[in-house]
Amino acid sequence: MVADLEQHGKVSRGYLGIEVQTMTPALARALLGDNAPKGVLITAVDPQGPSAGALLASDVLLSVDSKPVEASDLGKVVVRLQPGISVLGSVMRNGVVLSVPLLVGQLPDPPPDPMHSGDRDVWVPSLELGVASTTEDIRKALKAADETGGLIVTTIAQMERERWPV
Repeated sequence: MVADLEQHGKVSRGYLGIEVQTMTPALARALLGDNAPKGVLITAVDPQGPSAGALLASDVLLSVDSKPVEASDLGKVVVRLQPGISVLGSVMRNGVVLSVPLLVGQLPDPPPDPMHSGDRDVWVPSLELGVASTTEDIRKALKAADETGGLIVTTIAQMERERWPV
């Protein structure tokens, strides 16, 4: 990390450009034919990300760079990889285990604070929630890319215990 900071002014972190879901026993039975959960279910692949074309939504990612992965440790495994290198991943796709070369990308910088970009959350007291305008990226992620606008809920007030339905 010190060398990265001295040389580039920031730390380089690996990135695959995927979203995953924890493997549950029910998913393991359905996807792996096994009651022992292992790996992670890939739920989305960034079409411009480093894994586009190599990994598919519905793949079960079993290992990265020979290290078995689970949802709780995948991020730690990937961020430690050097951006720009290729590593082997193991996936189960359609019931077959495959070795897949994975290009490691550079973890993108976090998006700017919406408070500084003019798209701040608005609190709606009567509904007890906060909303913000959606962006094209948010609509794409929500599978609503054909929509032209809308709001997304960003905050929900916690209900008081006495008001919870029993």
